[in-house]
Amino acid sequence: MRTKPALIFVAALCAVTFAVAPAAPAGKQDGPHVASYWEKFKDTVIQCKLCPRKCVIRDGARGFCTARENRGGTLYALGYGKPVALHIDPIEKKPFFHVAPGEKAFSIAAAGCNMRCLFCQNWQISQAKPDEVKSRFTPPEEIVEAAVKNDCKYIAYTYTEPTVFYEYMLDIAKLARQKGIKNTMHSCGYINEAPLKELLKYMDAVNIDLKGFNEAFYRKMGAFAELQPVLDTIKTVKKRRRLARDNELSHPRAERQPRRDTENVRMDKGKCRR
Repeated sequence: MRTKPALIFVAALCAVTFAVAPAAPAGKQDGPHVASYWEKFKDTVIQCKLCPRKCVIRDGARGFCTARENRGGTLYALGYGKPVALHIDPIEKKPFFHVAPGEKAFSIAAAGCNMRCLFCQNWQISQAKPDEVKSRFTPPEEIVEAAVKNDCKYIAYTYTEPTVFYEYMLDIAKLARQKGIKNTMHSCGYINEAPLKELLKYMDAVNIDLKGFNEAFYRKMGAFAELQPVLDTIKTVKKRRRLARDNELSHPRAERQPRRDTENVRMDKGKCRR
């Protein structure tokens, strides 16, 4: 008898709504959170290794996603503990139609994205900097507690791009696993293999948007993004948990101009320089 896989993978598109978190009240706040997956490049210049853009970031600048900043030669994750969207959704809205029919998913997002999709539905938060949108400091423990109190058996990292709040997502996922809550992620799939494999240890369902199937489309749609890293992500997720369903998406209105300019971004041998 075949056993049920621990993780279900879906590549599809999901239309979402979001609720913006209220402004931070006076009280508990958190300091800057050191990011993971980066290394020294030269002096105080660092290189981010989280996603395929491999941004080389000078002191005081941010990576392409705008959610990771170099401060004195150390990379910080600016969206850690700062959700801009908290909402309870049916899990089918992620969309996971055959994972746990009728279950609720506690959905969370922080600002930022490592693509610039011309057709993004949540561009107000996905294409914003963490300090451009209102939020209140919410540590991972509070997210998990809220999921428990609202009888949500799943936490979904969604709405924006979970990769850019990787450290926050990972810490929440680890605590959720301890409480018996499962984790799901809806992502563009633009993430490097090492951080992806670490994350998959705690993911129970993953949804990757395959937005097109040629390099030219991805370069235009995603501001010099590449198709192959997304395909590699799909392969990695499928290989680790065996069960997969892939859907190629089409966007007839993808000729629109991007909502954020990219004129200050220069690509050099696969690296994003700022």
